[in-house]
Amino acid sequence: MTTVKVTYFNARGRAEIIRLVLKASKVEFEDVRLTKEQWAEVKPTTPTGKLPIVEHEGKKLTQSMAIARAIARKYGFMGEDDKEYYLIERAIGQMVDVLEGMYKIYFAPEEKKEELRTEFVTTSGRDNLKTLEGFIKESGFFVGEKITLAELFFVVLSDYLEKMPKLYDDFPKLKELRERVLKANTDVEDWVKTRPVTDM
Repeated sequence: MTTVKVTYFNARGRAEIIRLVLKASKVEFEDVRLTKEQWAEVKPTTPTGKLPIVEHEGKKLTQSMAIARAIARKYGFMGEDDKEYYLIERAIGQMVDVLEGMYKIYFAPEEKKEELRTEFVTTSGRDNLKTLEGFIKESGFFVGEKITLAELFFVVLSDYLEKMPKLYDDFPKLKELRERVLKANTDVEDWVKTRPVTDM
């Protein structure tokens, strides 16, 4: 019986890291995807007026990364000590910087998109990915030789990077990391292969 419900829009967006951590942890969940009309009806009943929301044991949980971290900690994806915890958070912070740059492009006025994309591909995005690739140079993972929340977060990020091949193709070690994660966890791999196809 499903005891966890993840409610979001029909998109990967901020809910995808939660879905991936649940899959990696072998936790079954109900994947609820609202239309804009449905969200307008439901919004007044939510704790913060924002999605995603995870319902579990009668509680409604908010803030996607807080939820993802809590699940990851419970199921052993947040490292074994303070050093590993730091390395995980360092990698996630670096990836958030990349995502914020990509979101800036996505939500920019049409006439500004090309200028922002060029800047991202040639400078800020490239610099951040170079740093990120440096984090995995020793073992091919962000922490030791195992999947943590950081590796799962990279799967989320790589979905967007694949839409920028002029940038992503220059970082083969990062592309290999995605494949390494999917191969190491078939539940995550199956989810990525069968989930609804969306732009974001």
